[in-house]
Amino acid sequence: MFYRRHLPHWDPGGEVLFLTWRLHRQAPERILALPAVAAIIESALLHAEERLGLYRRLASTIMPDHVHLLIVPKARVERITHSLKSFTAHRLASEPGLGGQRLWQRESFDHWLRTDGEIRATARYIVQNPVRKGLVGTAESWPWSWVSPELR
Repeated sequence: MFYRRHLPHWDPGGEVLFLTWRLHRQAPERILALPAVAAIIESALLHAEERLGLYRRLASTIMPDHVHLLIVPKARVERITHSLKSFTAHRLASEPGLGGQRLWQRESFDHWLRTDGEIRATARYIVQNPVRKGLVGTAESWPWSWVSPELR
């Protein structure tokens, strides 16, 4: 299924997707780097997967200003991104310094992965992102990255 907001989006129905969403320009810079904030985002990712059954997570990382998520969707992508972004925005609105500000950009970026090679390369990209950005020396040192054992 194809849909458009400002960017074109594909919802291939059960195929592997790479999703990215970024902080809104009004949100405090690097707010996701705060451990309490990152823990709320990670908890939401787990809740959406395990309790709501929206997707099967293959890899993820929470960066200081964006989130990467590699999934096999079990629901429409619009519902997944809306659920994650709205829940985290409402939950974080009660945190000091965040009340009344937009947290996320409206758009999310998505890329449909078609081959096992693309899936594995994207999982590596996701978990290596904190290393490439100079936040840690090794991917294993970043507490807010996760990769499925099948892709390690």
